[in-house]
Amino acid sequence: MADGGDTSERALVAACGVGDIVVRADARGFILYISDSCRAFGYEPAEIVGQHGAFLVHPDDLARFADNSARLFERVAPGQRVNREFRYRRKDGTWAWLEGHPTILPSFDGRLGDVLNVFCDVTARREMSEALKTQARLARTRPA
Repeated sequence: MADGGDTSERALVAACGVGDIVVRADARGFILYISDSCRAFGYEPAEIVGQHGAFLVHPDDLARFADNSARLFERVAPGQRVNREFRYRRKDGTWAWLEGHPTILPSFDGRLGDVLNVFCDVTARREMSEALKTQARLARTRPA
C-alpha cells in the first residue's frame, strides 16, 4: 500500500491539496498508508509505513500528541476546538508544523476503525504568527 494505496485512498489524495499528506493508521497508531507527498519532507512512503505515528513527532509535542490520539476516539463537544498542530521531523533533521484533520473510518466488525488523517503544512503560517507577535511586543515596549 505504500506506493499508491487502494482506489479510495488515491481518490482522497486527488481531492486534497497538492502538498497535503494523507495517512491511514490503525487504531494503535501504526501507519498503514502514506501518500507520496511525504517526499516533500525527504521520506519515501516505504520508510514510514509500518512505523508508529509518533516516531516523527517533536519530543516537546509527544505528551500532547498522545493525549490528542487518545481523545480522538472520544466524543468532542460541539464547538470544542482540538489543537492538532504538531512539529514533525523532516528527514534533514529540521522541523515542520503539520496540522492534522483526522477521521475515524467505520469498522464493520465492532472494533475501533482505522484513522484517516489529512495533514497540511502550516509552518509558514506559524512562523508569520510568531513574527507578528514579536513585532507587537516590540511596539508595546518602545517609548512613545
